[in-house]
Amino acid sequence: MKTLFVFTGGGLAPVLNPTLYGVVTAARQKGWRVLGGLHGWASLLSEGRYVDFTNLNIESLKENGGTILRSSRTNPYAVADGVKQVKKTLETREIDAIVAIGGDDTLGAAAKLAADGVHIVGIPKTVDNDLPGTYFTPGFPSAAYYLAAFVDEIKRDAA
Repeated sequence: MKTLFVFTGGGLAPVLNPTLYGVVTAARQKGWRVLGGLHGWASLLSEGRYVDFTNLNIESLKENGGTILRSSRTNPYAVADGVKQVKKTLETREIDAIVAIGGDDTLGAAAKLAADGVHIVGIPKTVDNDLPGTYFTPGFPSAAYYLAAFVDEIKRDAA
């Protein structure tokens, strides 16, 4: 059985749990074991923690924003021996591939690891819609929606 490791990194966005739901569901359909890393890239460092999603009921993730996995601004390239720790964790936990859900910093580290031979997929979620090479990031529409709703409320208050 292959093992997929998924985590969320960077700033929060309402789309993280639904995106996580999609990743876990797709991996389960392929018969993969699914581990969810707590606190972004920190989950793959030597003291990192994770939860096993393989058999958990995750239906509530579709309807709830934020991320049950929490997040962090940890970057393995900014931690002493961080990349070495990540690779050791992948080997120790017998992880075949990573799915990193995050913004510019999270996916920048993912791209470097991929270039170094780690099997990794990056899912852009930034609310800034500032990732090069992407047409659309899932976090942006929710940020735009909340901004429009806020402006509408201000307009009504001002009237």
